[in-house]
Amino acid sequence: MTSATRLSCLAVLLIFAGCLDSPYANFGEALDQTVAISGATWIASVETADGPQTRLLVAAGPYSASGPVFIHTSVIGISPIRKLVGSWSVTEGETVEFTATTEYLLANESTKPVISRTGSQRRSVDVRQSVSARVVGGRLVISGGDGSLDGSYQPLKQALARLGTTSVADLPCVFQVYNLSVVSSQVRILGFNSASTVQYRVPATFVGEAEGNFTISLTDLLAPLTDITFSTFSDFLGMSLDGTQWTKVNLSGNGHMYGSVAFTLVPVGAGGATLPPVHGSVSYGSQDGSGDSIRLTNGNVTGGSYLVSVAGGASGLVDGATTPVPPLASCLGI
Repeated sequence: MTSATRLSCLAVLLIFAGCLDSPYANFGEALDQTVAISGATWIASVETADGPQTRLLVAAGPYSASGPVFIHTSVIGISPIRKLVGSWSVTEGETVEFTATTEYLLANESTKPVISRTGSQRRSVDVRQSVSARVVGGRLVISGGDGSLDGSYQPLKQALARLGTTSVADLPCVFQVYNLSVVSSQVRILGFNSASTVQYRVPATFVGEAEGNFTISLTDLLAPLTDITFSTFSDFLGMSLDGTQWTKVNLSGNGHMYGSVAFTLVPVGAGGATLPPVHGSVSYGSQDGSGDSIRLTNGNVTGGSYLVSVAGGASGLVDGATTPVPPLASCLGI
């Protein structure tokens, strides 16, 4: 191995260091099999045939408590969502092998009746990808394999420093950043967005991939009321959630959402300079579904608005039924 190869290998190592017959499809398995790791979060945006896809990579170093574990999350809007969990190793020079052993999937089933949906799924896999991983201008550039990991990744905390918070025009961006944590949690709730959520008549708690946890529970089968409560929940270092999101629907998935969830974002400036954290909240509406409460039809958001508020910054409504503008890539410069 040449000196240049050793340096490239070291760079990669350092960069990573930073209707129900059974209750659910994975019958006999634990609902929560989360791998909690301590590692830097990297974010990229990649154009795909289905639209811009946000990709987040969390990787723990080889000498961390978890060992060289990675979690890769990809999402277009609110679905489809895919999460891969496994291990990584540097094989030679700039070549890194990612071996995924667990896959989470939440397909876009918005056109299907709730009763016919599969919802979030988890399965054991053996997906191996050998990719090129280079550090270029502070970015982690990954290419190769089947392309699903490709991207020019930036440290998430540095990207958060570009997020505007003072103007009402910034609020769709703030909401999209907040919602990354929400959808990341949803893909791990087996059966989420389907009739299989009835299994949560017995509450289930899922730990955050970085810290904290969230709990989901359901009451009243004839008029389902779902409670998702976040407690310092974080899947990505630099973003955390606290609060409760309620969903009240009928058996056809028609109804509304209410409750409020607080968020904390921890941006980092150039050169790692410490910046003030950003605190705020997203409100889903009133308990009786009045006013601008988020409205659901067939389990899909079809009306209402999210009230997005930033402490010391802007506060206003973000339409719930349309795609937020500008896209997240523009919001964070990724």
